Amino acid sequence: MKLVVTGAAGGAGSWAVDHFATDGHEVSASISSAPRDSRTER
Repeated sequence: MKLVVTGAAGGAGSWAVDHFATDGHEVSASISSAPRDSRTER
């Protein structure tokens, strides 16, 4: 699924789409666990 974001949110939108569209679950888990355990990276 590809989302087209235009306007002020274009930059952040394209980044979010680029990352979440590929691996939504993995990215979400990585983001939520990053602040707690930034040492454990795959």
